[in-house]
Amino acid sequence: DATGIEDIDQLVNTFLAAEDQNYTLFNYVNEVNQEIEKLEDQINVMRSEINKYRETGQELDRTKSRELSEGDARLAGCEAQSQMYEKRYESAMGMTAVLRQGISELFERIGCNTPAVRDLLGEEGLTEANLVAYLGIIEQRTNEILQVYARRKAVLGTEGLTEALQAQPLTQPGNRIVIEPPSTTQEEEMDGLEPEMVEEDRPLTREALESKVARTLPRKLETAIKVRPAGADATGGKRGSPTRR
Repeated sequence: DATGIEDIDQLVNTFLAAEDQNYTLFNYVNEVNQEIEKLEDQINVMRSEINKYRETGQELDRTKSRELSEGDARLAGCEAQSQMYEKRYESAMGMTAVLRQGISELFERIGCNTPAVRDLLGEEGLTEANLVAYLGIIEQRTNEILQVYARRKAVLGTEGLTEALQAQPLTQPGNRIVIEPPSTTQEEEMDGLEPEMVEEDRPLTREALESKVARTLPRKLETAIKVRPAGADATGGKRGSPTRR
């Protein structure tokens, strides 16, 4: 009576159709719930990824900030070091200027400024480029003075040194020179000699001075810087020609 259907078969069919529809709706609801759960899982995964990337971005920001600070500190250190080196360079240039002045005065005083040497070194004077050549000529001239003084010491006494300083060089250099550093073999051979005793800081007598010069002069001549014209070999002869015996 409630359904208004009097036929039993029709009522049964109606209930069966309603049950099928309910079952279909129930399955649909379950599928929707499963989809919702999947979407929630995906949302959670995406939230985790977002948090991870956010933390990574923050870490990158901190790393970049730290690297930037370290770079600024290194830059400040480099600038300070550059200023220190610049001051050292200025100090070295000042010392070089003083040294060049002293070398020039010594070069003039011991008679090295001859026309042949000026032709050899050029007219620009003492520069950083030819400083070694100037020192080599000064050393060669000093050895010549010591030789002259050693030869004249017995006859002329102290006047021999004055004449040696005013004398011209014994050998005229060529158009170009070659600076030969001391031989390491010679230095090793000299190491075998007995070292000189360090004397007290007091004036030496003439006899003691002459004895010391005669004793040390051969060694200084052996280890001195050699200044020779280009084209001459180390033994004094011309390249390509036999050395005189």
